[in-house]
Amino acid sequence: MTEPLSPRLNTWALAAVAFLIVPVGVLAQKGEIILLGLAGAVLLVQAASAGTWRQAFRTPTAAIFIVLLIWSLATAAWAISTTDALELWKSLALIFAAILILLNAARGLSAQARIDVATWAAFGLCLGLALLAIEIAFDLPITQQLQSKGPAPRLSTLNAGISIALAVVWPVAAGLWRQGQPIVAIGLTVAVALVIGFSDATSAKIAYVAATGAFAIVWVTRRRSIEVMCLIVALAILAAPAAMRTVVPAPQTFDQQVRGAARSALHRLYIWDFVTERVIEKPFVGWGLDGSRSIPGSQRRVLGDAPVISLHPHNAALQIWLELGAAGAALAALLVMIIGAGLAHLPRLGRATSAATLFGTLAIASLSFGIWQNWWMAALGLIAVLSSALRPPRSDIPSSKSDD
Repeated sequence: MTEPLSPRLNTWALAAVAFLIVPVGVLAQKGEIILLGLAGAVLLVQAASAGTWRQAFRTPTAAIFIVLLIWSLATAAWAISTTDALELWKSLALIFAAILILLNAARGLSAQARIDVATWAAFGLCLGLALLAIEIAFDLPITQQLQSKGPAPRLSTLNAGISIALAVVWPVAAGLWRQGQPIVAIGLTVAVALVIGFSDATSAKIAYVAATGAFAIVWVTRRRSIEVMCLIVALAILAAPAAMRTVVPAPQTFDQQVRGAARSALHRLYIWDFVTERVIEKPFVGWGLDGSRSIPGSQRRVLGDAPVISLHPHNAALQIWLELGAAGAALAALLVMIIGAGLAHLPRLGRATSAATLFGTLAIASLSFGIWQNWWMAALGLIAVLSSALRPPRSDIPSSKSDD
């Protein structure tokens, strides 16, 4: 008997996402928004015809998203630019809805469909790594062709694709391992490490170490260790402004103690120090959604000619604190704890690779992109969808704790 159209449509859509997520990130990072939107639209129509679309909005993650949207909309009332805040809010609402639709489809995949998606994800990752290798080795020949106008591109334009490959390789490797292809799985993780090593993406190098460390910790410890690790992250989010004042050195002190420190690292410290000052001024309600871009004093110059903050704080926790206050930070912390609780039931391989993806992504979010950048939010959602699609179905997960 052939598979019904609806399940096959889910498989096709998610296989397309799995194949394209890394190449799109390498060639045109904003294309992640289009990829998420197209897949979300197709699967929303399918879910509506099947009468299952409401299930997507009845999960703990959906509840967090909805409350976060309500609160962020409320902050538009006192945002520095209400118009900008509302524009961002509308795009976030659409992105969150698409993510939830795709997650719902991923949860319903059959075991065979997950194998198919894993296969296409592996092909897409290989293509993405090949593109990255060509770009790094030959000074961005593809990017130069795609960007024929404007200033010459820099290697940093690859940071988006590298970050996505870093997050995607772990669930792909787990899927291949379960299919009896451990050599290919290990080879892909090594290939990602090599690409990152030859790049100039410092944040990705730190994130790969964090991902590998998380994998090792969860692999050798008991089942609930991932929940403990997520609890620590949640507490770190809540304590982020205080930590910047008590743990992280002041930029001037760091500059004196670490001679020859990278300018980008020193600039991050100036940004975080400035953001923390502004968080303290409005700790409970924040400066309003999208306030980072026009926060008072942001054009003050440091390190000679650099603005103390341009578009965002390069740290997700601080940006949420700055714009949405303690309430937003509490919601972000709760989301991390819900994710940890959801991953704790997985077999050891699934827990370890999910931890690697989660903590690698958290490291990137703590050092690099603005958390509300639409392409990055879309990429995070697609990474979560792919991770869910490549896990074994719940019916195949043993209830015993023999793997602890």
